[in-house]
Amino acid sequence: MHRQMTVVSQDRPGLLVEVTSLLAEAGIDIRDLDSQEVGGQQFLKLICSDYDRGLAVLTAVGFQVIAQETVLIRLEDRPGALAQVARQLAEESVAVRGISLIQQSEGVGLVAISSDNDRRVREIFADALIN
Repeated sequence: MHRQMTVVSQDRPGLLVEVTSLLAEAGIDIRDLDSQEVGGQQFLKLICSDYDRGLAVLTAVGFQVIAQETVLIRLEDRPGALAQVARQLAEESVAVRGISLIQQSEGVGLVAISSDNDRRVREIFADALIN
């Protein structure tokens, strides 16, 4: 199981610098980062080299952090591949909480999926499962 965390904060200048610097100072590598602003709130979705320490560092200074586990799958890098994944999940009544393309190389992408039913996601994509 792969774990990601989402930092939720008021959107403000320097937020990204603060979060990434705290992790760097603790020797924690950021493997994936996605940032979105919605209604004045900033959502920083992170996958780190050391999830537990990263979570501890960020919560220790007062950040609100939402923890999520993800399932990693290998996906052919082609138009429509992600739509096919989304369709398969919808057909199996799996609610997707988050999906992120983590890496793309030589015709293959690594996709992290968080859902309401990780066991079912693992069954659906057993042939493409990484973790």
